[in-house]
Parts: sequence; C-alpha cells; structure tokens
Amino acid sequence: MNLYFPSRLPAFPTLSRTTIRLCWMIALVSLSSCVANRMVPHDAHAYQEGQALKNEALNLMSMANRPYAESEAKINTFQQRVETHIDYEQQRGEKNQTTVDMWKLLMNPSGNLFGGFLNKWKADGQLSDILVDQFKREIGNNFNKIISLENKKKK
Repeated sequence: MNLYFPSRLPAFPTLSRTTIRLCWMIALVSLSSCVANRMVPHDAHAYQEGQALKNEALNLMSMANRPYAESEAKINTFQQRVETHIDYEQQRGEKNQTTVDMWKLLMNPSGNLFGGFLNKWKADGQLSDILVDQFKREIGNNFNKIISLENKKKK
C-alpha cells in the first residue's frame, strides 16, 4: 500500500499570542461558568452565619485552657447552632452538597478539626495554650474556606 504525502502541506494562518490568550480566556470563563452553574447562588444569610459561627468557635477555643465543664453549656448551644445551620445549608438543595460536606467535616467529632478539638478538650479537661493556638489557626483556616466558598457563589 502506497501512502501519498503531498510535497506541500496546506498553509494554516499563524495565530498571534494575543489570539491564543484570548482563546484561553474564553475557555476558562466558559469552564468557570459551568462550575458556577453547579452550585446554588450566593446566600447573604449563610455567609454572615458562617462568619458569626467562626468567631464564636474561636472564642470558645480561647476558653479551652480552663476546665471543659465551665464552658459546656456554651459549647452545647454552639453545637446546636451549627446543626441548625447545616440543616439550613441542606435545605438549599443538592447543588449545595459541597458546603454541607465541609461543615460536617469541620464538626466531625472523630476528626481533627473543630469536632475533634471539642472531644479532646472534653477528654483532657483543659488544654494548653500552645495546643489551643495551633488548633485555632487550623480551624480558623477551615472556617475561612467555607466562608470563601459561599462568597464565590454567583450573586
């Protein structure tokens, strides 16, 4: 079988760097709009509640250098508020499942985030300032991720 190779390839126009960049930008905008359409719209209440819960959690964590029993009522009230907020997030629909999963991960008592911190505090009675500061940094960052996700949703 003989293959035919033309001596001259057809000429294609050369694309400028500007044209290539424009094509990439259009592709990225299209892709980001597809991702945005897979999420629920921005909810000001969810955003503000996320910030309020973060501040309350960090304040509670600051009390962990004292006996757990002194703060137990505040902790229980806080956990109920978070559960109510998770229920609210679930009511926003399936497209909000990422946010719901993030909240559940943050509050998982078997994990290494806020739920796990509360378990450790309860088990140990009180925690050192150094340990509390380390946990506050990590848990604060994770609250920020949830808040940031809500803020990035279409307004």
